[in-house]
Amino acid sequence: MGKVHTLKSQILSEDRTLYIYLPRDYESSEELVPVLYLLDGDVLFNYTAATVDYYINTYRIPRMMVVGIGSTDRSRDFTPTKGRTQAGSPATGGGADVFLRYMKEELFPYVDENYGTRRYRAIIGHSLGGLFVIHVLLTEPDFFGAYMALSPFLAWDNGVLVQSAETFFKETQSLNKLLFVACESVSREQLSKPIDEFVQLLKTRCPRGLEWEYKLYEGSDHMNLPVLGIPDGLDFFFPGFVQDR
Repeated sequence: MGKVHTLKSQILSEDRTLYIYLPRDYESSEELVPVLYLLDGDVLFNYTAATVDYYINTYRIPRMMVVGIGSTDRSRDFTPTKGRTQAGSPATGGGADVFLRYMKEELFPYVDENYGTRRYRAIIGHSLGGLFVIHVLLTEPDFFGAYMALSPFLAWDNGVLVQSAETFFKETQSLNKLLFVACESVSREQLSKPIDEFVQLLKTRCPRGLEWEYKLYEGSDHMNLPVLGIPDGLDFFFPGFVQDR
């Protein structure tokens, strides 16, 4: 569902595919809508757009648009440092800040100029995309009002983002944002341990104003986690919105 657009990026030196969902009454309404940005849109867009559409039309969340960003090189775009996916392999990645620049200087202006948007944004990312979501929160927190990190791959580069989070939380007194973190129970210890360490930091050093929730889905696995986490994350972002109609 939705429409597909191509955005030429000078910063990334390539074309990027965008998947756009708009509320059903978008054309007939003058109401501005917030934007939900979705990483790995080529994989997750249809499910996310269908969930958002259902939630909007059952009065569970406000009207919003979804912008799914198609991936070309996930390890390059979503990782903050160069790292190895396995022992003995060459170091790869480290392009997260370049991808952030693409979002700020090309993607956000394109969406805001072509659609009736409110200046409120949320972001969803899974696995390496979840790692990127946490990276944005720690480096450019004002880019989004709400962050959803689904099974974030915080084991990247020996847990470098967990170390960054500890420093960031120590130096940040106030952070008026929403953060939803989810993880599957069927996971290797090397993957789940840094997530547990990050959640412990949230429990002990969370900046004032940061509202967060962590959910562990028993019996789930890495690939079905988004199906479970996205609806719950939307409920967390918009508590009390449910209306009797």
